[in-house]
Amino acid sequence: IPSSSTSALSSSKQLLVGVGYSMGGIILANYVARYGSDCYLDAAMPISAALDIRHSLLVGRALRLWQPLLVEELRGKFILEKLGEKYRARLSPEQILQMLRSSHVAAIDKYAISKYNGYDDLMHYYSDLSAMGDLPFLVEDGSVSSHATVP
Repeated sequence: IPSSSTSALSSSKQLLVGVGYSMGGIILANYVARYGSDCYLDAAMPISAALDIRHSLLVGRALRLWQPLLVEELRGKFILEKLGEKYRARLSPEQILQMLRSSHVAAIDKYAISKYNGYDDLMHYYSDLSAMGDLPFLVEDGSVSSHATVP
């Protein structure tokens, strides 16, 4: 947050609230979990955001239903078009081939995203991405996420 924004917030009675949906909610929850009392937010509301991403691997419906729809955009526009040279420099030809053959987001995460970012494997990446057990406060019965992702 720029210092002018921070000083404006500290001198007024305004609240800084973060709201994130789906992946944005996962990132928001992770931010709050990692920064704890040093977090700049007064409140955070992750919506439809899994707190334990590892659980998503058990939900076959997501792997079959909506993840294949995202794969083409993720792989084509984001990984290959915008960051292609960087991925080719860090990944092996086998990993690139596996990423190109991926039919769901979890497979792209396994073969490309986790490896590109230096994680040992998919579970290591998903564990680091998850805020499970690290959030300072969460109302279980008020959660918008699936009950299975709430600690």
